[in-house]
Amino acid sequence: MSSVFTTPPPSFSNDEALTFLKNKFDISGTLEQLPSDRDQVFHVQGDADSYILKIYNSAEETSVVELQDAAAAYIMKSDKSILVPKSLQKARCIKKKNLTYHLRLTSYYTGSFLSEKSLETSDYFVLGEFIGRLTRALEQFNHEGANRSFLWDAARTDLIKGYLSYIPSKSDRDILNYFLHDFEINAQPVLSGLKRSVIHNDANYNNIILDDNNNITGIIDLGDMVFSNRCVEIATCMAYVAILEDSTYESLKSLLMGYLSIIDLNKKEIQCIVHIMCNRLCISVIMASWRRTLFPNNDYLTISLAPAWAFLRKLRLENFSLVKKKIIND
Repeated sequence: MSSVFTTPPPSFSNDEALTFLKNKFDISGTLEQLPSDRDQVFHVQGDADSYILKIYNSAEETSVVELQDAAAAYIMKSDKSILVPKSLQKARCIKKKNLTYHLRLTSYYTGSFLSEKSLETSDYFVLGEFIGRLTRALEQFNHEGANRSFLWDAARTDLIKGYLSYIPSKSDRDILNYFLHDFEINAQPVLSGLKRSVIHNDANYNNIILDDNNNITGIIDLGDMVFSNRCVEIATCMAYVAILEDSTYESLKSLLMGYLSIIDLNKKEIQCIVHIMCNRLCISVIMASWRRTLFPNNDYLTISLAPAWAFLRKLRLENFSLVKKKIIND
């Protein structure tokens, strides 16, 4: 069955996108195409303001597009200090060759991304605080679009295991099976009884915005939002921090402590976090290995592949229980 993961992303020309802007939003300007996984994203420089034009994958459900609009509005109402891609006009649709594409025009925020900053241990604590504020802002939010079976949901393994065959090396498959099994034994049995909420689900360093003073101000790309266990939010962020070149177990501990200063996770949630973090990295390498066979020219799909493998291989050679204690300070 086709999905956003198997359907080619939109590939409209700049001229076509400019026509959509004018006809659908009455805006003129110049365009710069930005990297994207399964959609097509443009930075629009208008006469007076800048915007983001997002053309969604033709396989994207309308409810998921509406989810992003509703979530952005809810977050900024709950915590006005968190910037997210808020729609400036109602979403529009276009059709081409019997395919329908949703269009959103959202705010553009100046600044830089967290990936451009060299981080100290104290910065990870601040990042954890920000993710905690994001969790708190979404705590009472719900939307039908988030109630979906989603491959990037690190609270489960059943959806991703069918793609293990895309890992050519048996030794690498053995590593993944080790961490997937570990998650199924040590985390999955208790997650069904733990608190759930809508989560952003992609708090990586290329999505987190900094202002001109290097303060974290917001987060972009709401396309992976899902109703899942709330502790998956910080575990997902930890997975991306784990694969940074200068990251250490102390960095992960600081990140978690920052989160816990805002969100009071119970002991069972905390005990699951490192297992979820590793499951997320397993999902990441499997997804990248599978989808690069479908779209070999999209380098964005494999941006985290090498560092994720490096971390998983390294961790497999260590005493996992001791590593876990270093991170969660149990």
